[in-house]
Amino acid sequence: MGKQLKVLKFLLMFLMISTIICNIRGVKSRGAFERLKFLTGLYKIQIIVIQEPFVKVEQIDKYRRGLGFEGCYANCNGKIWVLWSAEFDAVVAENNEQQITLKITRKNDSEVVWFTTVYTKSKQHLIVSLWDNLIHCRNYIDDLWCICEDFNAIMSPEEKKGGNPHIIEKSWEFISCMEDYGMVDAGYKGLRFTWCNARGRHQRIWKRLDIVFINQHWTRKFSFLDIEHLSSTGLDHTPMLVKCSTLEQPVIKYFKFLNFWTDQLNFKTIVQEAWNVDVGENCTRRLQLKLKQVSTKLS
Repeated sequence: MGKQLKVLKFLLMFLMISTIICNIRGVKSRGAFERLKFLTGLYKIQIIVIQEPFVKVEQIDKYRRGLGFEGCYANCNGKIWVLWSAEFDAVVAENNEQQITLKITRKNDSEVVWFTTVYTKSKQHLIVSLWDNLIHCRNYIDDLWCICEDFNAIMSPEEKKGGNPHIIEKSWEFISCMEDYGMVDAGYKGLRFTWCNARGRHQRIWKRLDIVFINQHWTRKFSFLDIEHLSSTGLDHTPMLVKCSTLEQPVIKYFKFLNFWTDQLNFKTIVQEAWNVDVGENCTRRLQLKLKQVSTKLS
């Protein structure tokens, strides 16, 4: 019984969040909803951020039910949707045309994270109000905080390809604001750019407009953080898959055959012995275990 309680306590301490963030440009377009539903099941998504759904706000509940989520919220102009699973409660702290900030609490242990999703205006002078609003958020958020999505700005010339060279002065306000908020770029893997203007070859421009920023509380809490730029498949923005947990994810170790093994006098004997051991499990699992035994004995 004591051992079971320890296991239960360990599981309660373990926190994992899996999120899809997508500027979808029409939730009904080009099979977008079907792909979103597929990704939700494939990656066991708990939070979804949809930008530019291009349907009436009143329909958000319909899509929430279709994706099997518990809660949802749309910002004041309907351009940002956030949906979350049944294991979380969410309270809206900020809601304006360029961002939603949610206080998300896990039900079974009251673990709290703050989650801000941003969709900035395209004109620079209109973004100022967003920076001011995020400063206001920083003044009362003293916990895990993540700011993500479409900033319509880049932080360095390397985050743009094509068109006129990027002028770094245009990035100073963006960079200084993130520094003032105590946020750092969480990085990524996969495709280098998250947006393309989809014009002809000689007029095509790529940029990394979609970024995940996190604060120090976030990095201290989560030992594992993985951000992947998925295939855009017809969208002008690349969906982002964000996975983080308080435990390191297991590393998959693939079997490697080393040619020099065959030179060992007992090579055939070791392989035969490993193959004769009954390890149960299904066929694939049996093969994995036998190969592991062979590599362990020969190495």
